[in-house]
Amino acid sequence: MQISAYKLTDLIPQGRINPKCQHPDRFHLPATDRAQATEIEVSVLVASFFAGQRPTHILETGTHAGDTTQILCNYNAHATIHSIESNREWHDTLRNALGDHWPNLNLIHGDALKWTPGYGIKFGAAFFDATVEHRAEEYRHFRPHLEPNALVAFHDTSTYHPTGHHVRELVKLGLIEGINIETPRGVFIGRHLG
Repeated sequence: MQISAYKLTDLIPQGRINPKCQHPDRFHLPATDRAQATEIEVSVLVASFFAGQRPTHILETGTHAGDTTQILCNYNAHATIHSIESNREWHDTLRNALGDHWPNLNLIHGDALKWTPGYGIKFGAAFFDATVEHRAEEYRHFRPHLEPNALVAFHDTSTYHPTGHHVRELVKLGLIEGINIETPRGVFIGRHLG
């Protein structure tokens, strides 16, 4: 799969890039949405991390333009990807664009904090990338639906994002463990302790 891209540093003002990221010029945003999207390299990192565990079900909150969703589907063809998007226009645009291209994709329109999976579905991996302020709350909402030691990832975890603070609180509470990687906006990868 090839996604055209823009250099992150050409699109996001330097004041909004994680100062701990040593090489922000090495990261790219998909051409589909620019500054709102997840960096391609972060999407590939998360998808690869999940593929190593080979989960049966993967959760993604915040489908947006679907770039990360497609990368997750590509790297995890063995799994069903359940991707939730609250914005009707983005959801419908993506559904129309993808059609039946990804048979392992369950594209859901709705609020992640109100949606629950079908009976018996447990997620072996989850990527929280919807509204910045709600990602830790989404994790708490989906805790009962995560397998023990499920892989988790959170985007936008650098010090200037609320997600970073909330994720550090989840670590302090002993709910998750992992590492924060100093990408331009930060990404936490680890596992659910439950």
